[in-house]
Amino acid sequence: MEKKLAYFEGINGQLEIFNNKVIITRKGFNNFSLKHTGDKTIPISSIHSVELSEGGVFSNGYLQLGIAGSLEGRHGNWDAVNNENTIMINKSMIGNAKEIKKLLEDLIFNPEKYNKVQENFSVADELKKYKELLDMNVITQEEFNKKKKELLG
Repeated sequence: MEKKLAYFEGINGQLEIFNNKVIITRKGFNNFSLKHTGDKTIPISSIHSVELSEGGVFSNGYLQLGIAGSLEGRHGNWDAVNNENTIMINKSMIGNAKEIKKLLEDLIFNPEKYNKVQENFSVADELKKYKELLDMNVITQEEFNKKKKELLG
């Protein structure tokens, strides 16, 4: 089960971050002229790096996803603007961009942490169902205890 963890809006697009994927959404004329339109879904398992450039005095920064099989530009903002896996940011967005970078790196290197949360919710839901069955006298206390032990491991 996927869970939405964060949303980030940059200058040239938005990121929606789920426990198993990232969706980059592009809108506007500038993105159309660069042929970056519509949504792009990237599995977390395909992301190998997250680069954050805070920009300079006269230039914007960027948040760039390194994707398996793609070539990231090495020429700063010029390549970043043309990269479909990059969200441009300005100085006011840097704090949020740092949080997004940290979350993405955590998802890349500790995916079990986010998937386990989902598992715990489903175990809790299952326990609740069995408790309701117990309260309605559909199952016995012994059956409930057995299932509880099974679910909690």
